[in-house]
Amino acid sequence: MNRLTMKLPWPAPGLFPNAARPLHWTEQRRLAREYRKACWAEAISWGANRFKAETLHVHLEFYPPDRRKRDADGMIAAFKAGQDGVADAVKVDDGDWRVSYAFPRETGGYIVAVLSDEPVVISVPLEGVIR
Repeated sequence: MNRLTMKLPWPAPGLFPNAARPLHWTEQRRLAREYRKACWAEAISWGANRFKAETLHVHLEFYPPDRRKRDADGMIAAFKAGQDGVADAVKVDDGDWRVSYAFPRETGGYIVAVLSDEPVVISVPLEGVIR
């Protein structure tokens, strides 16, 4: 099983769809282009261009820069340009990815991406009783 774990930068605030003050579309497009290029460069530095897989299984963990509440779909949407940058580096269209997400309660201001050619198994702690 091939597996690559990499740390990617956190998206700019203007890329979040629920921003309090939305940007003009040209400014948002510029931010998305810069973020895509930054994630592409970071993925290349981690060796993503040497990763080979027919079907790519990707697990993304979001570590926000602070403890403010963020909704999951907003973080996923803000990362879309970064996901495209990783797809450019790996040369596997992100429409062919099998993606899972995690939102730990820790901070850090980055996104951890785990690329694998087989499904990534995430252990979930059992709390309570299942009947």
